[in-house]
Amino acid sequence: MASPKRKKKLNTQELNSEFLEQDFEREESVLIGLSGGADSVALTDMLVQLSETMELSLTACHINHQLRGAESDADCKFCEELCDKWEIPFIQADIDIAEIAKQQKMGLEEAGRIIRYNVFTQIASEDKIARIALAHHADDQVETMLFRLFRGTGPAGLSGIPRQRGKVIRPLLSYNKQEIIDYLNKRGLPFREDSSNKDVKFSRNAIRQEILPAIEKHFPAVRPAMLRLCNIQTDESEHLGFQTRLMYDELVSVTPGGSSIIDLARFNQQSRWMKRRVLRWTLDEMTGVRCGVSLDTIDGLLKIASSETGGASLKQGYQAKVERGDLYIYTAVPVSITQRRFEIGIDLELPEVNSYMRSKTIPIADAVLTRQNKGLTVHIDPESLSGSLFVRSARNGDRFSPLGMIGTKTVGDFLTDLKIPTPLRPEIPVLCDDKGIIWVIGYQIDDRVRLDFKIDHQEEVNKSGQGALEIEIVRNKEDEEYYDDEDVN
Repeated sequence: MASPKRKKKLNTQELNSEFLEQDFEREESVLIGLSGGADSVALTDMLVQLSETMELSLTACHINHQLRGAESDADCKFCEELCDKWEIPFIQADIDIAEIAKQQKMGLEEAGRIIRYNVFTQIASEDKIARIALAHHADDQVETMLFRLFRGTGPAGLSGIPRQRGKVIRPLLSYNKQEIIDYLNKRGLPFREDSSNKDVKFSRNAIRQEILPAIEKHFPAVRPAMLRLCNIQTDESEHLGFQTRLMYDELVSVTPGGSSIIDLARFNQQSRWMKRRVLRWTLDEMTGVRCGVSLDTIDGLLKIASSETGGASLKQGYQAKVERGDLYIYTAVPVSITQRRFEIGIDLELPEVNSYMRSKTIPIADAVLTRQNKGLTVHIDPESLSGSLFVRSARNGDRFSPLGMIGTKTVGDFLTDLKIPTPLRPEIPVLCDDKGIIWVIGYQIDDRVRLDFKIDHQEEVNKSGQGALEIEIVRNKEDEEYYDDEDVN
């Protein structure tokens, strides 16, 4: 038996850059969200040290929210000077958050969060940066869980902030604020204090400054307890998420423009629990914000779905409407697709519908006459094309000959026959050549460009005996990433 005088000494290790090695690949490009606060300064300094051995390509981005006048400008200057010292590229984005929040009828916190992630994503996409590193830490995790709990979240919201999803990585999520401060003190690094962080009119500040300290007076271990709950719920959510994804794939169709169509006949046969999860998954996919929709919104949609009538306006510019037995969720702003030339073998970005088009020549034996992949892939006869190809929005009076039809009909009448709701029509692109429409994208090709098959010794050939042209529209994967409603410090 051990002597009662002997005490167990825990092996502790101070936070340092080596802790980040597991999160990055050698020579990887990384965009860092740098506010000038303690957390982001520590993260940036660690990555600068790590880059010496792993040859990382670092870029720091500071977003000036223009909310605190001279103080905001001083934050920008501080971050720029730090980056000069570190010898890494610095990007400053000046955004009038207050004006955007007013226009979008959002709170300042929500508008700031959305803009930050939009800016980071845009920069990473344009500069082909592989990772977006953000400085959320363990205390942020606890505060986020409480914020969601008070707002009325379900179990999924208690999973907290993910360490990694898509391009976003949060290397400091396992460490608390004090460990980060200790690191800065040891390194002798300065940082900025945002005066607005003390303003308890903002929900997160109230949780940080008043609510959590009050809870800790009675329950000192609340932070580790919350983090333990987060870990448990994360494991369970991964399993439930897999089941939800399977159901989502069965019940929900995504249009080329990113709108969602839910089959109500089958949807309403599911349990209330599953219906809630499918709706949340659908809205998360569309908005890019995980757990960004309240339970009241979900239950409002459930009511519409069960009555199979009505509609609703959702946050972030989306509308929901029941029509012809389906629930449609779509952007409230009509889409207009700028005309662009499409060249065979070269991908064409269609940012208005968050997609791109690609094409290739395939053996005729692999071609089929009918559309594939829910209408997003077609095979046509390249010899039937005339002149240049280009993509644009459909126009009033546009006509084509749907496959197998003699004569023509307007695109509008064609979509009416398919019972496509009017709100979804502007997002449907058309592919044209010099003679007119050859594909109402996602729906049907023109009979003029069909492949003519004939059976001869069990071999299929088209009119010219050459290969077929495969064209498809592909949803950008980047739009499927989730982001979380938490401040970048």
